[in-house]
Amino acid sequence: TGAKSYEGLHNRAGEFGPMTLVPGGKKCECGNQGCLEAYVSVSRLSDDFDISLEEFFEGLEEDNKEYKKAFNAYVDKLCIGINNIYTIFDSKVVIGGRISSLLEPYLDQIKKKLQAINSFDTNGNFLNVSDCGQNEASIGAALMFLGDYIQSI
Repeated sequence: TGAKSYEGLHNRAGEFGPMTLVPGGKKCECGNQGCLEAYVSVSRLSDDFDISLEEFFEGLEEDNKEYKKAFNAYVDKLCIGINNIYTIFDSKVVIGGRISSLLEPYLDQIKKKLQAINSFDTNGNFLNVSDCGQNEASIGAALMFLGDYIQSI
C-alpha cells in the first residue's frame, strides 16, 4: 500500500499559521493574537510599509535600514516557527508560496539562525525553499484527488 497523507480531524493538518508564537502579541487575521501568521505572513514585509513585496526586497538589497530591521525581526520569528515545526515532526521543512524565491538569497542567514536555536542539530540543513512558486498548495491538493481517482479506475 502507498503512503497516505495525514489530514487531521478537521482537514487542517499542516496549517501552522494559527500556531501561537507570541501570547498576547500582534492581532492576526484569524481574530486571535500572537499567531505565527501575524508575524511571518508576506504582508509583514510589504503591507506594513505600503509597498510591494518585490519593492521591499529591492530596498533590502539597497541596505535600507528600516527594511533590514523589519527583515531581521521577520527572520527571528520565522525561525522560531520553523524550529517548532521541525521539532514536532522531525522532518525536512520547506518554505513555499510567493516569498520562497525571494528568501533564497537569505537561506544561509536563516539556516545559521536555525542552527543557533535548534536543540538537536548542528546545522539548519533541514530547511529548503520551494522552487514551485506560489501554486504548490493548489497543485498538491489536486494531486491528492488525482491519486484517489487513479486508484479507483
